[in-house]
Amino acid sequence: EEQSDAQVSIAVARGRPIAQRGDVIWAVQLIDDEHRGAERFVDWLQGEVAQNTILAFAPETGDRFVIPEVQNTIEQVVNFKGDAALGLQVAQAQCSRCHVVDDNRMGAIGSTPSFFALRTLADWPQRMSGFYLLNPHPAFTVVQDVTDPFDPNRPPPIVPIKVTLDQIDALLAYMQGLQPADLGAPIKHQ
Repeated sequence: EEQSDAQVSIAVARGRPIAQRGDVIWAVQLIDDEHRGAERFVDWLQGEVAQNTILAFAPETGDRFVIPEVQNTIEQVVNFKGDAALGLQVAQAQCSRCHVVDDNRMGAIGSTPSFFALRTLADWPQRMSGFYLLNPHPAFTVVQDVTDPFDPNRPPPIVPIKVTLDQIDALLAYMQGLQPADLGAPIKHQ
């Protein structure tokens, strides 16, 4: 059997509930549903041995973990509070030279995923919240009061993107309102 990286996510309020501490429910989500080892691990997390281990764990402070009453898969609700109209303006001004950001399909780089394609990813809120940290963005993006200015000896390869945290919040609010692209079968990460 060929070995590959398991694709499992354990996060707050997304996937199959496995543990609860106070009001916070921790859930597990299988990202690669064709990876048998990952699927077995998720099943094990919901089994008696793992559940007993979770119940036996005693944090130094705060409540102990309990097994949540909710047994159905739960979906994360994303609700960004930024100005979506401003987010569209920021996307058109800053992001559209590489990404398709709206109904205008022209002008973007063909190999760069559209905002609609990015919306299909389960972790799009995390990716987009810190997009300026993900390659290739650090090479040409400045976030006011967050990132350092570019080294004069290593200038950005293209005209820099300059945004504020409020503009990123607006961009996230705009993206949450986009209909994810219909890409057919689920995306498989390699």
